[in-house]
Amino acid sequence: MKKSVRLADIGARLGVSTVTVSKALSGQKGVSDTLRKQIEELAGSMGYVPPSKEPVSYTHLTLPTKRIVEISGGAGSLKKKKKAARAAFGT
Repeated sequence: MKKSVRLADIGARLGVSTVTVSKALSGQKGVSDTLRKQIEELAGSMGYVPPSKEPVSYTHLTLPTKRIVEISGGAGSLKKKKKAARAAFGT
C-alpha cells in the first residue's frame, strides 16, 4: 500500500509549518494567496488526499465496546454495588 502524503511532508518541502499547510488547504485565513497557491500545487503534485477522502480499510478495524451498568444510588451497601458491577462485567 502506498504511503499517504502528510501535511508535514508538504510543509517540510516548502519550509512552512503543518498548521500553515492545514490552513491553506482548508481555505482558512492567515495564509497569503501566493503561499496558498504554492501549497495547493505542491499538495496536488505529491498526491495529497484529505483524510475524509481517503478510502477506509475495515479489515483491521476494532470498535470499542462499552458496557453501561446501572447501580441505583438508593439503599444498599457498597459491597452489594461492587458485586453487581463485577457480575455485569464478568470479573
